[in-house]
Amino acid sequence: MITKPKKTLEMKRIDLSIGILLAVLALFSSCDSLLDKEPIDELTEAEFWQTEADVNASLITCYVDLKSCMEEIMTWSMSRADIVNPNKNIKNSNEIETGIILPQFEITKWSDFYKMINDANFVIKFAPQVVDIDADYTEKDLQESLSEAYTLRAMAYFQLVKAFGEVPLILEPSESDNVEFYYEKSSEDAILSQIEQDLEYAGTNGKKEWGTVEETKGRFTRDASNSLLADVYLWHNKYQEAVTAVDRVITTGKYELLPWEEWWTIFRWDGGNTDESIMELQYSLENREYSFHRNWFSPYGYRVLSNYQIMDVLLPAIDPRRPYTIGGVRGDAPWKYIGLELNSGNYITSNQHPNWVFYRLPTLMYIKAEALNRMRTGENDDQLLLQVNQILTEISERSGGIYTPATSNDVGAVEEKILEEKVKEMAYEGYRWYDLVRVGRRQVEEGVLIEDNILVRSVIDAQPESKREYVKGNILNPLSWFLPINEGELLRNPNLVQNPYYENL
Repeated sequence: MITKPKKTLEMKRIDLSIGILLAVLALFSSCDSLLDKEPIDELTEAEFWQTEADVNASLITCYVDLKSCMEEIMTWSMSRADIVNPNKNIKNSNEIETGIILPQFEITKWSDFYKMINDANFVIKFAPQVVDIDADYTEKDLQESLSEAYTLRAMAYFQLVKAFGEVPLILEPSESDNVEFYYEKSSEDAILSQIEQDLEYAGTNGKKEWGTVEETKGRFTRDASNSLLADVYLWHNKYQEAVTAVDRVITTGKYELLPWEEWWTIFRWDGGNTDESIMELQYSLENREYSFHRNWFSPYGYRVLSNYQIMDVLLPAIDPRRPYTIGGVRGDAPWKYIGLELNSGNYITSNQHPNWVFYRLPTLMYIKAEALNRMRTGENDDQLLLQVNQILTEISERSGGIYTPATSNDVGAVEEKILEEKVKEMAYEGYRWYDLVRVGRRQVEEGVLIEDNILVRSVIDAQPESKREYVKGNILNPLSWFLPINEGELLRNPNLVQNPYYENL
């Protein structure tokens, strides 16, 4: 259901003016006026959608929406993964850690994502009319605006699909102040196909770069859209398409693996926007933009702690990435985000806010490696495995790790090796749980015994011995790997049906 309170035209114009000003001064300010900004309704659309500035301000609102979604994105992608221990500062952390998630839990809310989708839908619907009104807003400008809106909408839907499986697919904005809309769930396949269609457009027509590094790294460019598209194709088991999308980005030559001495600058509060980064959410204290890192990873918030018993095995003492992954004086902090120096208790303050990197070059390299491995079906297998090993070796050697090339003809075994290498490089970057779900679902389809499934094994091994049998019983059904629909959404929308695993809870 979508409902929308009224807002006067005068209020919206004030919001717009402030939004444009701050967009010029610093990208994506989270000032109160923009945070309070509501979508434009049908009563004022003709007056509002007049200029390129109107379109741009509405796009910026979508990025403010994305920042509002980060608490859910972090919780969904991290709290159930084997490499972290959710702390009491995540609501229902004990239940989540043991695989029990109920429809009344905070973790199941999705309203922030549908606000982002609705705001993107407004741009998609009304930006085209601006071409006929504003002579400075060209067809090329429109294509770039639509590409950005399509990608923002795709980003929201991809997060929802990974977390819930099936959700309502809404492609039109809510234009009435008082009308409520009730949508049924769409299939995962239908949603992914829509995302792919939108991103294929954006990956061809999106803006190549903006006027500043901060904008180019902080907004969805053509390369960022193709990065998201590669991620989606991998989830959808479309391997050749994933490789093609990756190559569109890599062959531009704009991105490179930083030397190891500069690796930490990718994540630090005083770094970011490096040559390795493709898209990252920008935070600026100057513009009152406060990132979530301190609340999530430092002793002031500690939403999650490093699972030392798992990471201690994955990252031996000789791997230079170890202290950045299980750092701090207690060895339980994702130090690459919050540390000021290695092997100390000094972490970022409330005045230090790192960006959040959604996509960097290794992300695409691991996507390509996984896709190439899955393409080993008998023809050119040796060549494909060679490419996989070359990719994994390049990343590991850059980071000072030791990689032993895979030799197995077993695609599944090599796939697990790829995930092992990936978690060494990209721990706590929002991938691990979804990596386990994606590969675990493939193993289910291939008939691997559920007790031997990578997700089941990984989650159980991360538990204390005393909890393992109990946790095992909660995660053996692959339908439990997705979240239930929040009970409030079910009450408001009679057309929604609870996800299968949770129907009788």
